[in-house]
Amino acid sequence: PIPAPDKFVVMVCGNIGRALDLKVLLEAVEGVTGLEVLVVGGGSELQKMRNFARARFMDNIVFTGPVPFESLSSYYRRSNLLFLQVHENYSSSRPVRLYEYLATGLPILVASKGETKEFASTFENVTVVAPGNARLLRKTLLELTQLPLALSFENSRQIEERYLRDQLSPAYEV
Repeated sequence: PIPAPDKFVVMVCGNIGRALDLKVLLEAVEGVTGLEVLVVGGGSELQKMRNFARARFMDNIVFTGPVPFESLSSYYRRSNLLFLQVHENYSSSRPVRLYEYLATGLPILVASKGETKEFASTFENVTVVAPGNARLLRKTLLELTQLPLALSFENSRQIEERYLRDQLSPAYEV
């Protein structure tokens, strides 16, 4: 199900595993009205997170499970903000999901330290906070819902020029 357009929609997309630490986001939005979290994807923690939300009667969380890549754009179009958290144990990583998020041009909230934080901070339309803090995350989300959020065509351009394989491969041809 795609969320109603009258709500502020925060989308999480990709592998729902330990590195994402989705429980922190769910705790942050518990009881918040007018905000919906759209969780698109599967993974080792998906059922655990569904159970967590169900046990707390959280009707502002929508879990789609895995969806075909071709249908992702319809979910992105209905989202106001993209969310990525990287658990502290994985702070030296730079998730591929971040490149996809940046290419959409949508505003992004990143909860991370280390490499992901450093990389994400070089782009516009990205808010970075410390990971693992539901109270800080809730405060930041509530602030972002009050701002006029817009697309970043500059982020899309940078991802295309600097990171897409089709653009980079001619430089490495012999």
